[in-house]
Amino acid sequence: MPDRTHPPIQDEALRQARTDAPIRDSLRYIATRLADRRPQVLMTDAARLAIALSAAYVVHPRNDDAAEQLERDLLQRMPYVDRPITRGEYALLLNKASWSAS
Repeated sequence: MPDRTHPPIQDEALRQARTDAPIRDSLRYIATRLADRRPQVLMTDAARLAIALSAAYVVHPRNDDAAEQLERDLLQRMPYVDRPITRGEYALLLNKASWSAS
């Protein structure tokens, strides 16, 4: 029997689900944190960068490489703050983004 060069669709779907779980969970963690703490305050892009870094180190407190990779993955999924938006409204966008990470 010849070796497979590509994994079957089911194997790839399982692999993707495993890699997306920390991203999905972290997006939901960030959304909850933003909604619970001062949701009426305006969100900034600097806050977006800081909270992504903070969340990555919550998941990987002792592994800098994994935390940095998770931070990059989170920032790819987190929308830019390019208009006035509150932390609570931004939390809603992150919840929506977490569904696309599954």
